[in-house]
Amino acid sequence: MRGANETITVWNRYRDTDSRRDVWVSHVVHGCAWQTSASRRTTGALAGADDRVVVLIAAEEGCQVDFDYKSPHVWRDLSSDDKIAYFTVREGDVIARGDLVSSEQLAVSNGHLNVNGEEMTVNDLRELLARDMCVVTRVADNTSHERRGRHLNVNGR
Repeated sequence: MRGANETITVWNRYRDTDSRRDVWVSHVVHGCAWQTSASRRTTGALAGADDRVVVLIAAEEGCQVDFDYKSPHVWRDLSSDDKIAYFTVREGDVIARGDLVSSEQLAVSNGHLNVNGEEMTVNDLRELLARDMCVVTRVADNTSHERRGRHLNVNGR
């Protein structure tokens, strides 16, 4: 896919049935395109910025998606160990630009997002990364579109 030279980090969240806590797993994905657009929104008397992100994840033969990606329905039914080995993209997941798994200050430890060893929320992550992260709002699986290039089309805010 043309222009797919970005690397992203995907954080998938699932509910651990034993601990009854949300657990995060992270994956670095290569072969992506990242586009951010900013617009203004007005709600009544309030105005604010509305940043939108579109991420295209290449799924051509031989790409990482061919080997490491599972659809949300398949990923949901994987064991905890297999969830670490594969990634998915679905509403509510978090995506950030760049390889943040290798970052020493930002990590997933014991299934929780951490910055410098302190547990954090998605809002904390948004503050830290600003426009280089988004929470997924919509995913279109275009992996069967041969003419336009097989890809996942991810929208987020």
